[in-house]
Amino acid sequence: MYPVTWRSTGAASGIGLAAAKRLAGMGMRVCLLDKAPNVIDLARQLGEGCEGFIMDMSNPWT
Repeated sequence: MYPVTWRSTGAASGIGLAAAKRLAGMGMRVCLLDKAPNVIDLARQLGEGCEGFIMDMSNPWT
C-alpha cells in the first residue's frame, strides 16, 4: 500500500482533530492545519508522520 497524507483543517479541536486522530491511528500521515498555536503540539502527540502547521484558512497569505 502506498503512503497516504491527509490534510485536516481546523485540526486543533472538534471534527478536524477527531478526524486527524482517527486517520493517524490507521497509519496515515496527517498534516494538521489550524490558526491555533497548539496545533503543533497536538501533531507531536499523534506521533511520527504527523505535522502541525499554524495557518488561517480564510487568509491564503498566512
